[in-house]
Amino acid sequence: GKTVVEIPDFESPEEMLLVRGSAQGPTAEFLRFIDQSPVGDRIDRFTEDMRASGKGHLDLELDMPLRRIGDTAVRGDFQFQNNQIAVIPGLPPLTQVNGRLKVTEKAVQAPEITAQVLGGPMRLSVKNEGERVHVAMAGTASAREGRKIFDTPLFEYVSGNLAWKGEVRVKKKTADFIVETNLVGVSSSLPEPLNKNAASALPLRIEKGNLAEGGDQIRVSLGKVAEAHILRRPEGHAMVVDRGAAALGEALPKMPGKGLALAIAQPQIDADAWRRLFAGDNG
Repeated sequence: GKTVVEIPDFESPEEMLLVRGSAQGPTAEFLRFIDQSPVGDRIDRFTEDMRASGKGHLDLELDMPLRRIGDTAVRGDFQFQNNQIAVIPGLPPLTQVNGRLKVTEKAVQAPEITAQVLGGPMRLSVKNEGERVHVAMAGTASAREGRKIFDTPLFEYVSGNLAWKGEVRVKKKTADFIVETNLVGVSSSLPEPLNKNAASALPLRIEKGNLAEGGDQIRVSLGKVAEAHILRRPEGHAMVVDRGAAALGEALPKMPGKGLALAIAQPQIDADAWRRLFAGDNG
């Protein structure tokens, strides 16, 4: 694209080379630019594993002290144009991504980006806090689309759309996240006590945090109905369950040294219904 390069003052003891330009091109190239720029080190290569398709428009300014090139000031403004972006491996990609991402040699920031995910619209903002990148997001989703994240037959028994909000904090390529919804708009034909109509509220909170020893932990709470705490460890390129505790209508039991601790307090349990559910028998 059109670019202007100038040295405004040859006699200055600190000669500056100023670059002002714009470009239209693949979003993947812009993400690679962030990774290789000075801000890439500050955010610990946050964009290195991102995958993108589509194009965008970049406005770029460089202030380069010719005697100290390493102190170059960078100001980039990239506009996503209906892109598809896979932000974190293992999570569904964002589609129809539009908005602006601003980059300097010290920071990345996006006040508002719009996209589609899990069958509904969403809005997100991005900023870095030192090495940690913080993403705040909110939107609506189709309950059945949840099976794209959690491969379980449970999602065959829920329907409807829900509003949700969440935040992701990424540091050193590990992501901690929290997602919350009240499940209003979703109906469930799961066996009691997990059945509900679309109008009733049932707060759901899913939280994942990384552990210092290399594993992670997942906490799930469903109102006062159910709760779980799972510890996972890395095995090859995947995470596997190491141990955990779960409760249904009861306080969460103490985390065992190994295996799964389960506490249940219900007037009755339809074991046959749960057996058929996990066997994939919709009848």
